[in-house]
Amino acid sequence: TAAVGQYSRAYYLVFQPLGNYLSSALTNVVFATLSRIQDDLTRLRRAYLSLMSLGALIVFPLCVGMAVAATQLVAVVLGPQWGPAASLVPWFALAGGCHVASQLSQSLAEARAELNRSVAVQLVYLIGLALLILLAIPLQARGVWVIAAAVAIAELLRYVGYLILARRVLRLRWAEIWRAHFPAAFASAGVGLAIASAGWALAGAPSLAVLAVQITAGALALAICIRICPVADARAELWLRLTSAGL
Repeated sequence: TAAVGQYSRAYYLVFQPLGNYLSSALTNVVFATLSRIQDDLTRLRRAYLSLMSLGALIVFPLCVGMAVAATQLVAVVLGPQWGPAASLVPWFALAGGCHVASQLSQSLAEARAELNRSVAVQLVYLIGLALLILLAIPLQARGVWVIAAAVAIAELLRYVGYLILARRVLRLRWAEIWRAHFPAAFASAGVGLAIASAGWALAGAPSLAVLAVQITAGALALAICIRICPVADARAELWLRLTSAGL
């Protein structure tokens, strides 16, 4: 019962902001945008790559930050009695990031009325999740983290499945998909390194102070990584959208 409680708190700590709030906000806008241009394949391709690039640039560095700062995050938000949940947060951060990114590609499939293919991806995900949990059950003596790992791997597989679906629907090259993800990968590495360094430098300090410094370091690292990223596409798209919004 105690292990299930730790699992539950770690899950909601990550999925409440990512799955319930961020995912809903993004997909509501994305679906309407893509639906309006569903018959113009060139514009649809360009819009999808732009949305995927910017969405990944927001989501994955955030998830990496939550994973690296898991100990302080759990201590401040949940309290010290929930310490064991910190070992589950990195797995759920991976799952949450892939879940949100999958929702973007699922919106593309729905906008193009590719419902059968989308259902096929979801079915494969459910089967994969069930198999992974069955494989994890005999290992439960190692800790409840094996179930969290199964959930994370299943979400990663669903994300890959939706990328394959998007590639076929839009006739994309793998190089284009990788180029759209590179800024997020670059920024995630920078954010993770900055937050880990801040935690190491302030080892032994109160958790609230450490978390505050880690958030600041992560935000600065994200801004710097966007500015110096070798692939300028995401930077140009971000600048365009901020300018059009009057920001």
